[in-house]
Amino acid sequence: MPINLFIIDRLELARAGIRSAVDETSDLAVTGEFSDFESARSALKASAPDILLIDFAKETDHSPNQVAELVSEYPGLKVLVYSAQDSRDEAWAVLRGGACGFISKNARLAEVIVAIRSVYDGRIFVCHAPQSPLNAGSGPHLPATLGNASPTVAGLSQRECQVLGLVAEGFTNKQIAQQLFLSVKTVETYRSRVMRKAGLADRAAAIRFARQAGLCNTAG
Repeated sequence: MPINLFIIDRLELARAGIRSAVDETSDLAVTGEFSDFESARSALKASAPDILLIDFAKETDHSPNQVAELVSEYPGLKVLVYSAQDSRDEAWAVLRGGACGFISKNARLAEVIVAIRSVYDGRIFVCHAPQSPLNAGSGPHLPATLGNASPTVAGLSQRECQVLGLVAEGFTNKQIAQQLFLSVKTVETYRSRVMRKAGLADRAAAIRFARQAGLCNTAG
């Protein structure tokens, strides 16, 4: 069975370009194309794709909160955002909202295909332009989970890995809840579940485990 893909992009030409690239593959299929968020959301009720590719252009009103709502409403849905903004803050925001990937509109179509496959396989994918602010040394750093680290480390889900990485970097439950658009109680549940699954006794053990698994950049 091919990987089913929904595309949300206000520009028909952009959708056509992605569809053309997908049509050249044997393992991907575009099963829905939409010019706006709400029409796609209606279609999701009838047919849930494997991947939802969303354009975050300036001209749209798409937001990380919408991503968070979708992921909450459709837990199995994997969201891949692509944007011309190519900013570190935007990448952070959509990933905290539950997206599985962020890709620059300056990327080649071949890279979009790689991103789709990576997200489908359970990896968090970030691709950006060579001169992007995402490469700059200042500002919020992107954690190692945004590279090739598997979100199924020690049987952990993607969200559990996100929580563990933030715990290891010193964030409080309240701060993690704000970043991931979750309640503090939900974070506490995830945190307890992660510690139990990975057999971690305390935060020091969580830091060591997270560093070894490539889930954080904490040095100590």
